[in-house]
Amino acid sequence: MARSERDELEESALPAVLVRRSDLPVPLTHPARSFFGGLPRLPPQFEWPTAEVRANVELERVALTFVAQIDLAEVPGAKWSPLPKRGTLYFFCSSVFVGEGRPPCRVLYSPKDGGAYPERAPPPDLMPLVGTDGDAQVKWLDPTLDFHSKVEFKYPLSFRLFRDFYSPRGYCRR
Repeated sequence: MARSERDELEESALPAVLVRRSDLPVPLTHPARSFFGGLPRLPPQFEWPTAEVRANVELERVALTFVAQIDLAEVPGAKWSPLPKRGTLYFFCSSVFVGEGRPPCRVLYSPKDGGAYPERAPPPDLMPLVGTDGDAQVKWLDPTLDFHSKVEFKYPLSFRLFRDFYSPRGYCRR
């Protein structure tokens, strides 16, 4: 009996994880262990990552913008994933993209779970999101400069296992 195209595609399907951000932000004090935005729960021995960027004309060393934190115990797929089964990944990136080519980014790993440490306040040399002067300058989650830092911009993440495969029509999910 000849195998169908569907059977061939099913055999080639690989496990994958869909990362979904909640639709609505939660208060910064929300106990989520995996989230986008907000403030990282960094171990005290970790330094906030920095990089040299050209924010305006000159290169300057600044703290990178915190992007997300993922508690690996919440991510399905322990049997096939090359990631550690436990611990936390912290993602940081430059918020300067124009003329950078590849903006500097850093990923840190701690063997502790995502709720093991308190939130870390942003460092004073955190890079500006826009310019270096005037009303357009907003420092990431600085409550004295940005009202939103008090009420939003922390989005819990959820994870869902699915199978992904490539077909002549592009990538498909199953």
